[in-house]
Amino acid sequence: SDPLKKVVDAYCKKNRLSTVTLEYNGRKLNALQSCSQLNITNNAYLDAVVASGPSINLIFRVNGESNETERISIRLKETFQHSFSCFAGLRNVSVSQCKFVFDGETLRPSTTPEHLDLEGDEIIDVKITEAARPAPVPPRAATQSTVRAAATAVSAAIQSTARAAVAAVSASATSTPVMITIETNRNQNNNARQKKWKLLDTSLVTMLKTDYTKYYKSKGCKDVTFYFRNQLITNESQSLRDLGIRNGDMVYAMENGKAYKPM
Repeated sequence: SDPLKKVVDAYCKKNRLSTVTLEYNGRKLNALQSCSQLNITNNAYLDAVVASGPSINLIFRVNGESNETERISIRLKETFQHSFSCFAGLRNVSVSQCKFVFDGETLRPSTTPEHLDLEGDEIIDVKITEAARPAPVPPRAATQSTVRAAATAVSAAIQSTARAAVAAVSASATSTPVMITIETNRNQNNNARQKKWKLLDTSLVTMLKTDYTKYYKSKGCKDVTFYFRNQLITNESQSLRDLGIRNGDMVYAMENGKAYKPM
């Protein structure tokens, strides 16, 4: 029969937990073993025990889209490995297709929220790639004349496609969204390291404001205004691109009505 790990994974997926431990009559069970190996009869009741210690909720955001998120609970001392598996299960993808990033740095499965000093409701960006496709089956041997004809046709098609691609790139160069990383300086502090955000350059300032206030809510942030190049950003419906904000730029965030001092 199947190992108990399938039961654990299904239970965690349904309840959005990273992991649980199964117990039977007070005995901790090895999830890699099956019921028959553990001498457990049909219709037996198993206890699902969640690890002790404080837990937090993290928001896993898919490919920078604010409406594509998964909220997953994790213990502060627990590694991210189970959270990664839980996220992959919710999205019906494999963990190998996912890249988990926080503050611009790739997360390792062995890292814990406590190690990163997380407090809850932080956003973990996840970039999901398509699964690798199997290599095409090589065609059967062709005659020399067929090969020459095919080569001529391919050459013509490549040239035509290249011309079309150049024209398309030229026409769309100003509209294609680009993923950028920007920094926010909180209340004009002098810290060496500032908070990083990974967003599309077509993202609106309102999206940055929403993410910012959620991240710093536990630290007293109720409202925030942004300054860029000593100018107050008054129209929050503009995109980062419209404001001239590029990869690596710094935006100054003034919380709860604090005054900005021009630099």
